[in-house]
Amino acid sequence: MKANRISMLVKVVAAALLAVCLNAGHAMAQTEVGTFALPFQTHWGLATLSPGNYSFTLDSVGGQGVLTLRRGLKVVAFIPNQSRQDQKSGRSELIVVRNSDGRFVRELRLPRIGMALRYAPPKSRRNGAVEESEIAEVIPLTIAEK
Repeated sequence: MKANRISMLVKVVAAALLAVCLNAGHAMAQTEVGTFALPFQTHWGLATLSPGNYSFTLDSVGGQGVLTLRRGLKVVAFIPNQSRQDQKSGRSELIVVRNSDGRFVRELRLPRIGMALRYAPPKSRRNGAVEESEIAEVIPLTIAEK
């Protein structure tokens, strides 16, 4: 009898732990969907985006995830998250930096889900380093309501 009670207690505790772990993972999962319009050619990771309207979906678990970019119904790029910072206020926007090599996405700010994602610039065509003289441009995002 005593062995059955202990076995039952172990099963109940294991089931409770499993439920807590599954719910914690689900609570950390965040999805953000939105749109933006690029008025100029821009590099984002390995992708080169031409001017136009884009939509994105960010599927993120604890800051690790992938941003899917679409132009119309066509997927044009999968951008892995490189660096995450907390951002709880401000506007949803894309920060594009311009230098002599062109324009590239530096940051995606998503305060509604409390994060800003930073992206490394591409290597410069000159000397392998990005120039210090960069000019930032802000592209507003439209975030889909949940």
